[in-house]
Amino acid sequence: MPEYTISRKDLTDAENFLVQFQTEMVPEANLEKGGAVRDILIKGFAYMYAFLRGEIDRVEARQSLLKMQEALTDADDIADAVDEILSNWFVSRKSGVNASMTATLHFTVKRAQVLPATAVFWRTNSTRYRIDTTDETYVISEAQMFPTFDSTGTLVDYIADVPLVAVSAGTGFNIDPGTFVRVDIAGGLPYFSYAENLEMSEGGTNTESTDAMISRSETAISVRNLINNRSCDVTLQEQFPAISETLTIGMGEPEQIRDRRTEIAKHIQLHVGGCYDTYVSLPLVTVEENHTVGGYFTRPDNMIVAFRDPELTYDIGGTFPLLGVQVGHVLYLRDGFAGLPQGFLITSVSDHELEISANTPFPVASDEQSTNEVLYSIGWLSPGYAEIELDTGVYYRTASPSVAVATETVPYGTSRRMQAAGTVILSGKPVQNILWVELTDPPASLSSLIDPSTETIIFYNRVNYEPGLTTARSALQYQFGVSNPEKAQSMAAINKIYLGRLTPALVSEFDTYNLRVSYSTLRGFKEIDTYSNDRNNRIAAANHLIRGRNPVLIEVNIPYRLKKTATGTLDHDAAAQELAKHINAFDPNDDLDVSDLSSFVRNTYDDVGAVYPVEVFYHLDAPDGQQIRFSTEDIISIFSTETNGVSILNADEITPPQDLLDRGIGPTLGAVLNTITGALLVQADTVLDWLTYTGVSDRTVHYRTTSGMITFELRS
Repeated sequence: MPEYTISRKDLTDAENFLVQFQTEMVPEANLEKGGAVRDILIKGFAYMYAFLRGEIDRVEARQSLLKMQEALTDADDIADAVDEILSNWFVSRKSGVNASMTATLHFTVKRAQVLPATAVFWRTNSTRYRIDTTDETYVISEAQMFPTFDSTGTLVDYIADVPLVAVSAGTGFNIDPGTFVRVDIAGGLPYFSYAENLEMSEGGTNTESTDAMISRSETAISVRNLINNRSCDVTLQEQFPAISETLTIGMGEPEQIRDRRTEIAKHIQLHVGGCYDTYVSLPLVTVEENHTVGGYFTRPDNMIVAFRDPELTYDIGGTFPLLGVQVGHVLYLRDGFAGLPQGFLITSVSDHELEISANTPFPVASDEQSTNEVLYSIGWLSPGYAEIELDTGVYYRTASPSVAVATETVPYGTSRRMQAAGTVILSGKPVQNILWVELTDPPASLSSLIDPSTETIIFYNRVNYEPGLTTARSALQYQFGVSNPEKAQSMAAINKIYLGRLTPALVSEFDTYNLRVSYSTLRGFKEIDTYSNDRNNRIAAANHLIRGRNPVLIEVNIPYRLKKTATGTLDHDAAAQELAKHINAFDPNDDLDVSDLSSFVRNTYDDVGAVYPVEVFYHLDAPDGQQIRFSTEDIISIFSTETNGVSILNADEITPPQDLLDRGIGPTLGAVLNTITGALLVQADTVLDWLTYTGVSDRTVHYRTTSGMITFELRS
């Protein structure tokens, strides 16, 4: 029989009520204390009344979130009650999220390895991780094995990175760097010695608390579709618990630039609407891609905007610039597929390729059709658009393949494929931080650039300009760029790695070889993008794009002194990990400043007596791929004002887009005079113009760091 607790007060209140009620109903009854009627009738029913009254109160409390928090106790199982009442509004409790990390595996021999997906990695005796893959096996190629050396240059072993995910959800799986206690793999793993994680695992969260669920419900009463900021936030967080926060940017907001059209008039900022972007916050994961340098790549956004005629530009020798083709001319397709004739505005001209506006792409990729015969002309006068002489006396021709062996595979006609010498195009993903760029199979002709320890060519230095001509291994450069910055940090972003050339030749010496690129991206991002683009979920009359925030990476040295009464020393590695966690968890909608970092160190570590003035260095990965560097001793911000202490360090390296150049801002953001008006330019204002033009604000950036980017300096 279940037990019920009835307090003395409950009984007294019940008895007093029954006495009052019976006195009114039966005035002649003797209900005095000590009387038989009161002892038998009133007191007997008081227990039942008190029980029923308590049940009624509990039921009433479960019908209101306000009363529930005031009246119910843990014994009343508030969690179940909240789940039940919020289910009426289709709000469910967020399940916990599994933490993820990158594990570094050590091997004694450089050999390809095949790891079963069932492998279990024990970081501690109670925290287990598995390989983050949907395949049955995870393959580590021989090229992914990197040698390590001791201080004397002696080979120690070979290492390879493997993505791991916790087997269960919870913050207990957010583990500090360290060595795994064991790895369970059926049949063992040849030449394996041990595994470690060099960075803290992140992203693990517990099942949503009742207080957090109630707080979230205040904004959850909305339509369940992707129509506005509130509904996007609720719907996406319900579907994907790993999302910690969202921000939706719609028409009329300064960060919305995808609906901007400049084809009509360069100096008119015309926004046509129909686009909205949702920025999501997710844990990071490290991925690796391998691509052939200088190859042809399908555009991640699938836009059909390229046009080629290899027979004309390679065999006949009439490259498009030599023929006089310019940006602003019209490529007029006369025949070749349905919907023609039609004109297309040329936005980019190179020797062997024309690119048209992505706002009006070709309807068909002719190089993917069984019949590829596109008849075209180029000009600027309507209706014929045939002012460019493509060959002697020829003003329109059919795009045709090259017959030369070296160029016979070049696509012709309309195409969604891209190619550039010395370049690879990454698959569509947000690129939050590039970790490694390496040519894995270099030819002997590039022996002066090959690292003898890895037998590869490693590109250490990311630059904002054309990679320099160099034969020094340590000085090798690469440039990262985004061809469609309005779609940066999305699945549609065209992320390019450009290695440059060692000589001024048109073809790069790195072409045809494999480039390995390792970078950080947002975990689970593809699934969210797929969901939002599903025709059953998306808004039929709008273009919705899921994006990651633009990353701002922070580096800082913390000078400090210990108290005279200090009982120990500060563990710099552990402190760096804790400070990194603090920065990475900081609310992106709040202002992070130097005092936050100093206060955190003093408040967290009792032995720290003082933190000396701190200068923070950081850089923004802009939507176009350029990195702009800042420093501050006050507010950590991407905007520089007279009072916030922010300094811009490399404005002379940043090239503004053509629209800003046309307004006289340039050739770099460090320019002091407007090239058109001659007026004095203020650097902070110029940078603000650039950030605004590219859709960047404090709302669309995320400040991040790693423990390796934080140092501590003990002073006397």
